[in-house]
Amino acid sequence: MATSILPLVTPRPNLNGNSSEQLIAQLVEVINAIRSLENSLEHASDCIHGRNFQFERGPIHRQMASEAWVDRLRIVADLKDEYTQLAVEIQKAAAG
Repeated sequence: MATSILPLVTPRPNLNGNSSEQLIAQLVEVINAIRSLENSLEHASDCIHGRNFQFERGPIHRQMASEAWVDRLRIVADLKDEYTQLAVEIQKAAAG
């Protein structure tokens, strides 16, 4: 399952809309939620541990399961980094 996503575009706050501080606070909530997801995935990695589950084709499937799990962890980490960068860009734009 390969998923491609469009890159985030840095918004320019509208004077009639939310302030930069509000936008950044919302992004911090998103970043914290992603951190929580990261922690949950790392904690649940027992799902691919050989002592808990046997895989149909032995070590080959276990390796595939491990690589798939790590790949998803990487996707989550990339999302966190992307939203963090977006918050930084909004902060820079607000500073002038």
